[in-house]
Amino acid sequence: MKFPGKTETKNQMKKRKILIIFGISVLILASLVLYKQESIKDFGEVKRFYGTLQKVENNTVTATGFFEDPNVKAEATSSSQEVSFSFRVDDSTQIWKREIILPAIDLTKPGQSLSFNLQDRPKTEGAGSFDDLRKLSESVSGINIQVYYSVGWGTPVADSVLYQALIQPPPIR
Repeated sequence: MKFPGKTETKNQMKKRKILIIFGISVLILASLVLYKQESIKDFGEVKRFYGTLQKVENNTVTATGFFEDPNVKAEATSSSQEVSFSFRVDDSTQIWKREIILPAIDLTKPGQSLSFNLQDRPKTEGAGSFDDLRKLSESVSGINIQVYYSVGWGTPVADSVLYQALIQPPPIR
């Protein structure tokens, strides 16, 4: 049965179906982008983490500490919970070190107490390396670490890393 003025061929029907499917696909894609926009708004933004080194494995470093949020006042972040954070290091990562030499303990003076200001202690500062950090982590505990990284997918790659270690020389005998 034909209706007057309504002659549609199979080709036209096929084109209409494709157009409808394409339109629905565009709407679904646009809604997904809008839905995910909030979760990816930080993508590519540089963030900062500071804490204490826990382990170094392959090219991944794990530390516990705090994320710095530039939108939150310092008082609020200091009461935040410590978190575990892992990041990767690659050839583009800039690594800096600061080693502070503590005074040696004199074992010939029993009951000796040490009092010193870290600011006054000798320091070694300059370019560091991932291998140096790995070796240091095997012999020194409590290495402080500061990481700048870009937000992305998966484990982030550090843009720059500063590590600080307190080096205790051997005791005087």
